[in-house]
Amino acid sequence: MVFIKRWLKWAFKRSAYQILLGRYLDRIRPQMGRFDRKRIDTIIGQTWQKLKQMLSGAQLDQLKTMGNRQNVFLAVVTLAAYRSFLEAGVEKEYATELISDVAWKVYLSWIPLLRFIARLFTRDPQEQMNFILRIFWRYPFSRPATREKFGLNRMDIALTGSGVLHMSTSGSMAAQRR
Repeated sequence: MVFIKRWLKWAFKRSAYQILLGRYLDRIRPQMGRFDRKRIDTIIGQTWQKLKQMLSGAQLDQLKTMGNRQNVFLAVVTLAAYRSFLEAGVEKEYATELISDVAWKVYLSWIPLLRFIARLFTRDPQEQMNFILRIFWRYPFSRPATREKFGLNRMDIALTGSGVLHMSTSGSMAAQRR
């Protein structure tokens, strides 16, 4: 997991520069300026600070598989980045769009590595794609939990910009503040 965390930090920073550099700070008011390296570095720095604070609550060590730990880690990074964008004055919808663009770039950065590994085994593009799909299918995730396992009939999930994830079975959503 240490390698994956380091790689993801590198990939996130690289993707953030590629996606954000030159984009408007505010898509409604272009006169506010554009993202430059200094602003991107500030947001990335704040994201890593928030990540350190939030990871203790994520309890990664209690998750069964590397795949589950990786997904939760990515979710925490995404939430930390979202909060950093909001603190930088980016409006909510635009922050979501920017983070989505950066996250997709991070996910796409896995493809060259997987293609390289696949090309070691075959030169046929279809077989390479099949090989990559088999890697994804075999990635170590545990079986999903069911609502019945937890005695839940209906689960509502809420998340606010300043709150934490809160699950409720009462039919109403609420967010707890830290």
